[in-house]
Amino acid sequence: MGSAVRNLALVHLERRPEEAARILERCSGPEVGALLERAPPAVAAATLARLSPRFAAGCLAAMSAGTYPDVIAEIPPTAAAALLRQATKTVRETALAGLPEGVAAPVRDALAYPRDTAGALASTDVLTLFADVPVERAVEMLRVHSDSVPDRVPVLDRSRRVLGALRTAALCWSPPAATVGSLTLETLDVVPAKAPVTALVGDRRWDGAPVPVVDRSGGFLGVLKADSFRRAAQEHQARPATELVAALSELCWFGLTGVLAGLTGSRSSPEPAREPDRHLG
Repeated sequence: MGSAVRNLALVHLERRPEEAARILERCSGPEVGALLERAPPAVAAATLARLSPRFAAGCLAAMSAGTYPDVIAEIPPTAAAALLRQATKTVRETALAGLPEGVAAPVRDALAYPRDTAGALASTDVLTLFADVPVERAVEMLRVHSDSVPDRVPVLDRSRRVLGALRTAALCWSPPAATVGSLTLETLDVVPAKAPVTALVGDRRWDGAPVPVVDRSGGFLGVLKADSFRRAAQEHQARPATELVAALSELCWFGLTGVLAGLTGSRSSPEPAREPDRHLG
């Protein structure tokens, strides 16, 4: 990329980040990373926040490690957490280690949902489409994942809020220039990241299809897949038996300690004094 073209691209990034994001998604992660590394951190951050988390993580990884903290510091905590979930452990730890504690703490909080909650078990390995992506581009993205194209794909806006689900078959007869968001979208129920997965087991709304998980701002984090529900269901079924065994054990222990206390008390108690024999004289 020549310097003149690069400078023009950087101006476009700063003035029209959403439009620039749509264009950059046609490029490779290393190409975008090389461009963003020359942009001011705030501009690079605004661009990454508008890319899909998976692609944004690849772009961030292509940048030099020294730029990670400056860029991540400019992204809202929940959006930064969504990006870093997709990044490698090395990139994630490097980015967090270079942040001031006041900036890193909310990002870590967003990353560290309690065990067995939807946020902790959500899979980030999922295909999503932005509403402003043309149908032609969406078809290209599906071809890349041709071995695992889902029946429905979550559709997001550029703030990563879930707008609905698109039946992928609809792309076959839609005008190439139409945007994904202009097509008919199905209503898609979502669950909050802090919801315990065991509380969702048995709810018919979640049968079969992956369940979108969102953070407290409504930002898309990932999906709960069938194996997450299966594991939660197994734990849910096993828990009553485990709790029963624990309760019986506790009951036996208290019963045993009561018996021991009784035995100990009977041995240590002084015998009642015997009255002296009275002889009739």
